[in-house]
Amino acid sequence: MKTKVALLSAVLAFSYAKSQETPYTDVQMRNYSKKIDSIIVSEKAKMNDELDVLDKTFKENKFSAEEKQKQRTEVAKKYEQIINEKVDGQKVALEEATKELVKSSVMGKGKVFDRVGFTQNNAILSFRDYKKTKKELLKG
Repeated sequence: MKTKVALLSAVLAFSYAKSQETPYTDVQMRNYSKKIDSIIVSEKAKMNDELDVLDKTFKENKFSAEEKQKQRTEVAKKYEQIINEKVDGQKVALEEATKELVKSSVMGKGKVFDRVGFTQNNAILSFRDYKKTKKELLKG
């Protein structure tokens, strides 16, 4: 009896540990998010440096307030374009992660707990591999 309880506890512990693993696509999404954040932070810092230079030259009365506002708008548009180009460059990584998520959710094999049910000899769980994906089941 003790061995059965120990075995059942071990199976539950291992299944719990396995369920806590994060899929590869989650890692890809987090990396994508971090890359986008770093792009935005670095370009925003560069833009702020350039705007500080504009403010200093304005304080020295080298140009008018209207011209200062016009130059600030031009700088903001320039950095907005740079950020958008760099984000578009990273878009491929996001699309790959999204395709992987869709593929695994639609056509991937189910988890072990999708196969829980009464099988031969009234066993609750069978370790037999069904060899059929959800796609194959839809075809048949």
